[in-house]
Amino acid sequence: MNEMMNLRNTGRGTLNEFDRFLQSMFSPFADFVPEVLGSGNRYPQIEMETGDDNVVAKLPLPGFRNKDIQVEVVGDMLTVRAKRETAAPENAKGHYLKRERSCTEYEETVRLPAPVKGQDATAKYTDGVLLVTIPRESERKQSRKIPVK
Repeated sequence: MNEMMNLRNTGRGTLNEFDRFLQSMFSPFADFVPEVLGSGNRYPQIEMETGDDNVVAKLPLPGFRNKDIQVEVVGDMLTVRAKRETAAPENAKGHYLKRERSCTEYEETVRLPAPVKGQDATAKYTDGVLLVTIPRESERKQSRKIPVK
């Protein structure tokens, strides 16, 4: 840290200086981090298929329970939310030297690839995988001829 950041400077200069500071601080670890974190993507990947009759979304959500997961379809958007909280077991005496809690949250909204009937969607969670099936709406659009006056 040879340079001191000028925090009194307002505007983009401060952000650029801060970015440079962070890059200089973490650049020695750039090659190490991807190996430790895997692919670097910590969010589940949604697989989406469209069939003749429905759209199926498959999403790995390991470690959650059915009651932890919410699925919502609004128009052509699918939203999946999951939240899990865990706490250390209760100590009978109520005296703690250390007690840890953890909370894992996931939320993703994706655009569906076809018009759907969201009110008829079903969701099933088995072995850590969420399967959402949404019936497709008929793609036939009613048309009418419009007379020109």
